[in-house]
Amino acid sequence: AWDRVLDTNLKGTFFCSLEAARWMRETKTAGRIVNVSTNCAQLGVKNLVAYATSKAGIHGLTKQLAIEFAPHGIRVNTFAPGPVSVMRNLRDDPDYEKSWGGVIPLRRTAAVEEMIGPALFLASDESRYITGGEFIV
Repeated sequence: AWDRVLDTNLKGTFFCSLEAARWMRETKTAGRIVNVSTNCAQLGVKNLVAYATSKAGIHGLTKQLAIEFAPHGIRVNTFAPGPVSVMRNLRDDPDYEKSWGGVIPLRRTAAVEEMIGPALFLASDESRYITGGEFIV
């Protein structure tokens, strides 16, 4: 399970980022790479060792890739959502919204649509001076 989760989350992010950057360089397109992590990477959550570790790795990877890709006009950032009410979470834990909403300052879990704004911001010119950042959402 450890290898599968790290292969998917960390290695997958690494290789997708490399391919995106390669395409951006070949087409001479200044670009943006927006990685998705989780706030579990910062908090530590019981029973999520591989998942949280793989996502914490994305934070480090983002910082390193930002340094490597900056000379090519490519920015790299990560946003890290808190608890989001997606079907998988609700199926795994029928009390998900109550359990996780209680630990969030807004006292609720997020809707999927609430992740669009942070991703669009990091992909837009509004964040043109931001690279290597990790944003807790």
